[in-house]
Amino acid sequence: MSRRLLLAVFVVGTMLAAGCGGDDADSSASTSTSLTSTTTAASTTEPTTTAEPDGRLPVVIDTDGSVEGAMSILYLLAHPDVRVEAITVSGTGLVSCRKGVDQALGLAALGGAPDIPVACGPAETLGGDNTSPASFRSTANSLGGIRLPSDNDPSALSAPDLLASVIASSSEPVAVYADGPLTNIALMLDADPSVIDNITGITLMGGAFDVPGTVFDNPDAEWNIWI
Repeated sequence: MSRRLLLAVFVVGTMLAAGCGGDDADSSASTSTSLTSTTTAASTTEPTTTAEPDGRLPVVIDTDGSVEGAMSILYLLAHPDVRVEAITVSGTGLVSCRKGVDQALGLAALGGAPDIPVACGPAETLGGDNTSPASFRSTANSLGGIRLPSDNDPSALSAPDLLASVIASSSEPVAVYADGPLTNIALMLDADPSVIDNITGITLMGGAFDVPGTVFDNPDAEWNIWI
């Protein structure tokens, strides 16, 4: 991976505004928080393969459905040095699963890659009950009123299983870009730690060091890490 591309992906991640989480009234995602029960039967019925090496960096995107996250998805889809292999939605993030999947499918279609697999993860955090205000989710679910094309169906896999399948089957190391809570990634790595051997790096939006946080009830915390 070139230094220019590393810088480009890093800049996108670090420039995103903080904000994630929310109470999920959407029941379309699994609500199981068991670290050992994330592998689904679908993982054996829907094999995922990635494209042959073509000089571009293979990337998987794990998003929380924010407006700035949508912009980063479109940026990565359009980047000539990047090949987006999958988009997963964090069920513990801003957007509800149903809305988030619809938006991700629409963004993929808008970005000229309608066949990219899309899936959502569990709607509950792995521990604790930290969430962002319901007003955050309402805004994320509407995506600021933007209308997107959405003619395709989501993957039959859960988000952790889709990430694991794409990364494990890739012929070259995959970069992970995450702009929300890291629940899907945590579940993937807990279910199959060997997947990390085919990950070239993780760029994430999260954390606050030597600066104030953004959480209303915890002035030292940033939303994604707090959730």
